Amino acid sequence: MKWNEASVKEEARKYSSRTEFKYGSSGAYKWAVREGLYEYVVAHMPKKGGNKYARQRVVELAANFVTLRDFVAAHPTAASTAFKNGYYDVLDHLERVRVSKPKVPE
Repeated sequence: MKWNEASVKEEARKYSSRTEFKYGSSGAYKWAVREGLYEYVVAHMPKKGGNKYARQRVVELAANFVTLRDFVAAHPTAASTAFKNGYYDVLDHLERVRVSKPKVPE
């Protein structure tokens, strides 16, 4: 089938989620992505649930730690999310601990 904006929009209306559209009509999905119209044709669909590690959740988790190393070890995904999303400022209260390598005797 030849896809165009109207036919892809009509096809997308048959689905209630973005995932259903992607797998239920992969041709229309690929066309929409390629043409830059994906967000337009799926605008009627709800977006996926919120981020598990939203800013407030990272604040709550980090409050239980003294060092950044301990926080990262206990919650690597939360720490990674904070750095990727630019809200690492909520981790400023955590002490940075440097680990020095033992010196090798010569």
